[in-house]
Amino acid sequence: MKYRHLFYLFVILIQGSLFWAGCTYEDIPGKEEDKKKPDLKEEAFFSVLTDMDESLHTKAGSDDLGLPEERKVNSVRLVLYDGEIPLSADPEVKYVFDLDIRTNSGATGYEAGTPGDLFLSVNNQEFITFARRVVKQKYRMLVILNPVSAVKAITRESDHLSTFLQEVNMDKNTLTATGGVAQKNAFMMTNHQGLIDISLADLKETADQAHMAPVAVKVDRLVAKVIVDKKADTDFSVLPEGARVRDFSWELDVTNKKTYWMRVMAPMMNGSMEVIGANRDWIYAEDPNFQGLNTGVAATDELNREANFNYIAKATLYPVLSNKFDSDATATAAEKYQYALENTMAADEQVNDVMTRVVIRCQYAPPGFAFGESYYLYKGVVINQTHMSFYRTADIGQIPDALSDIKEAIWNVEEHSGFSILSPPASSYDMYGIKYFYQGYCYYRVPIRHFACVKTDPLPYGYYGMVRNNTYKISISSIDGPGGIHVGEPGPFISAGVHVVPWGVVEEKEEIGNPVVSVITYNYYYQNADLMSFVYLGTKYVTDVPVGSAFPTLSTSILNAWYTLIPETVGGSAAFVTPGWGIEPSLPTVSMDYTKNVYHIFYNRQKKQASLDVRSIIEIV
Repeated sequence: MKYRHLFYLFVILIQGSLFWAGCTYEDIPGKEEDKKKPDLKEEAFFSVLTDMDESLHTKAGSDDLGLPEERKVNSVRLVLYDGEIPLSADPEVKYVFDLDIRTNSGATGYEAGTPGDLFLSVNNQEFITFARRVVKQKYRMLVILNPVSAVKAITRESDHLSTFLQEVNMDKNTLTATGGVAQKNAFMMTNHQGLIDISLADLKETADQAHMAPVAVKVDRLVAKVIVDKKADTDFSVLPEGARVRDFSWELDVTNKKTYWMRVMAPMMNGSMEVIGANRDWIYAEDPNFQGLNTGVAATDELNREANFNYIAKATLYPVLSNKFDSDATATAAEKYQYALENTMAADEQVNDVMTRVVIRCQYAPPGFAFGESYYLYKGVVINQTHMSFYRTADIGQIPDALSDIKEAIWNVEEHSGFSILSPPASSYDMYGIKYFYQGYCYYRVPIRHFACVKTDPLPYGYYGMVRNNTYKISISSIDGPGGIHVGEPGPFISAGVHVVPWGVVEEKEEIGNPVVSVITYNYYYQNADLMSFVYLGTKYVTDVPVGSAFPTLSTSILNAWYTLIPETVGGSAAFVTPGWGIEPSLPTVSMDYTKNVYHIFYNRQKKQASLDVRSIIEIV
């Protein structure tokens, strides 16, 4: 043992003498590339805590958490852009890390196909990546879950940020197709609030230190989700008295053709610019056609809308719609919802032809009519086939005053359509003021609202719109008459409520208040017996903390909130009766992420000496 130590010392002395002899790296003979100076930049480690933001107000087992295929993770890409130069200089990608992290078979956490990729599976929406070594400098981080091929192709090393930030044209039919951003079991997700700044302080000297203080990021799906239903029969009304409705179906109309790979922050509900950590209830977004579509020149505006939106009416005026109400027992799961790209607009551009809306089709039977019976509507009066045929040849005195010119309207229809009122076609039509509802089918339109604010004239900012990673639940409360004759016609006789929830929130959304408060999150972990990994205990929240205020003092009650839940087998709340490793409640490590309002509290293991047993001492005496 002694000789071995002397040998090591001898080697060190020899190495030292070489340096003191004045030999430099350039003096070493060899190939030209071997003579290059080594990279003397200091290296460091970083780890990432990824959150799908489903932790607030969730209840296990509820469908409102989102479907399993909407939450599944198959792969993770971490992209680090150069943070040493301003955004205006268009930084390039310095590092790309593709991690083999995926949802486990029970959908209760995550696992790694490649060892060294996953450090900790916190719960079913959060995980911490294994630390990665990088040159110590500032970065801007992008996290992509389930990246599609188009995004992979523009986030390689040396690719520039401007390429990723460009607007993207996306066919609505490819959203859920193989390779699409809303593909089943592979929804793509990106940063919720822009790129994450990684400072020098975020980079740690060791991997263990990086695991204890991961850089937090929340991610969003690129699409919004819409669900439509009607209120219970006891709360649902059909007017006039005696009218009935059935056979509901629906689809989204005026859906966006363009998007960004990552959500672009915009002013919040109160008009002030979005701040990091802002409550999801208060935020909006800016899409590629946020403003500038309404020039006031009809021909130009029409071209703008054609280029930016999908319209159902462009295909057919009388479509059979594919989606069903959420409570429809005959509907398949896929027929109960629809995904679409976000569609937002500036306050003064909230006009009908650019707002995403739900189009509802149903059979409406006026009082005295059977379901499936066709009828006419002229000047607000519902007319059956028998009366319409009579009016065609009746004397003026035999026609009600409210319908005095109906004979002329009938003549015009027959003259210009090629068919007789006596033998109507097997489809609806609207000509010369006469609307024909074939089998009683009609359409209603419900524009999607985002902020639950008071409707004024002009419309308040963000009153209408649809933002990614939100579920919009449309609840039909009443129908007061026949709707539009075709899919593009406004149907004014419908009342609906729109309930907006961030994806995964279960409880009813609270009334939107003044956006000046925040939420402080405390995540608790205890150290495993391997002294490397940590086990997630749970999360506590402190709400209504003013934005910008100092963090709450870490009181003993906060630090030890979950201590009693640590199993006795690892020395948590159990008494120490023998010398060994245990966990002291007063020795946690706290990692703080001020930009995300999150504390990560780790209960660490330490060597604990057992107390002397007084009874044993007495017995010895």
